[in-house]
Amino acid sequence: MLEYEKYWHFIDLPFKVFPSGDTYFPSATHEEARARIFQAIRTRKRIILITGKPGSGKTTLWKKIKGDLEQHHIPFAMGVAENPMGNFSEIMREMGESMGLPTSRDNGELLGALRDKLRDNVKRGTTNIWLIDECQVIKDTDIWERLRLLTNWSLNGSPALTLFLLGQPEVIPILREKEGFSQRIGAYYILGALSLQETGAYIEYHLKKVNSANLSIFTEDSVHRIYQLSGGLPRNINHICDAALLLGAIQGKEFVDARMVESVAAERASISGEQEVVWTPMREGLMATDATVDEHNNIYEELVKTFDKFYYIKKGESPIDLVEKELEPIVPQFIRAVKTDRGLMKKALYGEEPDVYLLQHCVNVAVQGAKIGMGMGYSEDELKRLSLAALIHDIGMGDVPEQIWTKKGSLSPSEIDEMRRHPVYGYERLKPLDEIATIVLQEHERMDSSGYPNGALCEDIHEFSYIIGIADIYDSLLHTRPYRDKRYSSFEAIKEIVTMEKRRFPASVLKSLVAYFLFPVGSQVELNSREKAEVVEENRANPMRPIVKITHDQDNREYKKSRIIDLDRDQKFFIARSF
Repeated sequence: MLEYEKYWHFIDLPFKVFPSGDTYFPSATHEEARARIFQAIRTRKRIILITGKPGSGKTTLWKKIKGDLEQHHIPFAMGVAENPMGNFSEIMREMGESMGLPTSRDNGELLGALRDKLRDNVKRGTTNIWLIDECQVIKDTDIWERLRLLTNWSLNGSPALTLFLLGQPEVIPILREKEGFSQRIGAYYILGALSLQETGAYIEYHLKKVNSANLSIFTEDSVHRIYQLSGGLPRNINHICDAALLLGAIQGKEFVDARMVESVAAERASISGEQEVVWTPMREGLMATDATVDEHNNIYEELVKTFDKFYYIKKGESPIDLVEKELEPIVPQFIRAVKTDRGLMKKALYGEEPDVYLLQHCVNVAVQGAKIGMGMGYSEDELKRLSLAALIHDIGMGDVPEQIWTKKGSLSPSEIDEMRRHPVYGYERLKPLDEIATIVLQEHERMDSSGYPNGALCEDIHEFSYIIGIADIYDSLLHTRPYRDKRYSSFEAIKEIVTMEKRRFPASVLKSLVAYFLFPVGSQVELNSREKAEVVEENRANPMRPIVKITHDQDNREYKKSRIIDLDRDQKFFIARSF
């Protein structure tokens, strides 16, 4: 019988689906969640909520945090309800059983025993944690209310219980309706998917753990395909890698390439009944729930309202307080929203045209700039710094007379000169912030020294300024302006930029822009079959061949049942034009 770990000279199976703290991978999103949860438990917050898609690593994260608590000698007692589909009494019996209490008593006695147990633990300096997994299955309002009341239990003013909820995103709209409960949530985190770079690092990490002599078993193209097919979700990555390594051993291969990945993915798809796309429900572009979209709309509008306050600052006054107290705290949540992509990105790309474009434009540029930075492999810290600078890149426009930047038609030479002063005005306002001020000053500088205000040399220009500069052009083309009514399609905008601006921006910036925005999610296209389709996932390795959902026939009649096609796999189709 073939044991593939022996074929590859591993000491164990590298990609195990069953979660354990030992298989934890420290991605940016998991590490931030880990730090937040540890602090919340240490300070005895009443309720902690962690949401994420199936397979995003919620259970593995929790097992890692348990290890952290033990390592830091923080005494804790656990109650666990892994299947909360029953009524409140059944959930309490599961908690009691996991805490070693006899459960053959009536409900009132059991609750009393649980309360006494928790208080005794607190007296001994022990933190009580009740973990409820898959909490999205709880639909009964009464259960949520009774769970809320449990968090009232205390001893000498100290909470006796930390309620730790793990669930899928569907729980968010449920809790929005439970205001009393949601107000007690002391820590909340949405666990995101891995990036392309993190997917590669994740695979290498698990190969190292089994002492693999070759950390490049998976070729670069196979890693990219694994990322596409898994949606960056650890459980899916494990399934694909495990099956691909077995196939490689059976076929006597030295490496795992993209064809092998597609082969094992197709086998799994045939079992699950899927045809064109493997694990489609897990994809970032297709999994945005209404709750996620609502949340992203909220962060978008919150940023617009916050940025609006900058225009009430009188000329010469400092906006630093607003930046540090109101804008900067929102940025981590903004980054998470950009990473999950669909709601916020569609708002930025296809949103309605406002009467005054500038506020939405700044948020749009931040969304697009953050995506470009992700494509360039930026760290979490770099993305936060880039996003903050992008959000306020046009702050100097507040010192330009409004009648100039809202003027319909051509500007006079003196008006053009005044418009070109806005980076300087922004720099002066933000000077205490140093790096951000420099980025804002240079956002219109170009690699060939053709930019303004200083015609800076390319080696003196901050890379963030290039990203914000190209996102500024891109967003301006997507939306109307006082001097132009036309809205370019994303494809038209990218074509214009590549034609006109390719000598003015670094190739790395242009490449990331094209990868994400040639045909972004939501693009309306026509195929060579004359059928109409919508892009549902970009193909960053081959941007001309995204994944599309065909919705209308050649005569623009809507199909009763749409179908999904991966243009990279089905070569008989290609995009003829975009709208």
